[in-house]
Amino acid sequence: MTVREKIYNSIPEILLIIIASSIMGFAFNYFRDDPAKVIRKAPAKISDVKLFDQTAEALNSETGNSTTVSYKQILKIINNPKFLLIDARNPESYAEGHIGNAVNIYPLGDDEYAYMEQIFSLPRDKTIIIYCDGGNCDLSDEVYNTMKEADDFGDIFLYKAGWEEWIAKQSDR
Repeated sequence: MTVREKIYNSIPEILLIIIASSIMGFAFNYFRDDPAKVIRKAPAKISDVKLFDQTAEALNSETGNSTTVSYKQILKIINNPKFLLIDARNPESYAEGHIGNAVNIYPLGDDEYAYMEQIFSLPRDKTIIIYCDGGNCDLSDEVYNTMKEADDFGDIFLYKAGWEEWIAKQSDR
């Protein structure tokens, strides 16, 4: 048997190994606690002009790499019913004060089931903006990542400067 014949005869085995390993890889990824995304959506980009229009439709029409909003933008949408603010700080901090009608979703509570229930009970027809203390606070990132993994929410943005900037700028007003 020649080398060419050996290679030709082993093609079905090679294809079988490739197909089997691909299926096993997808199955493994599917059952992981933190699966890798196979297909990613382009993150939405938000601009002052779009937020100042205060329309979620305008936000949905623009794509890019920015997922953050500024204090100035928050001021423009704070009372707009098309937007939902989420305060990711602990319930005690939320009770002491929060931005507008923000709802409190704390990702580090003792009851993960209650946390996930809060996430999945959120409306899907609103543009969501999440904040926490600001600075080195990653709680808003936790909620953001959970919502992005759920993959059935519309536009989600972060107010990275958070409560720290909000309080400082509100006292300057």
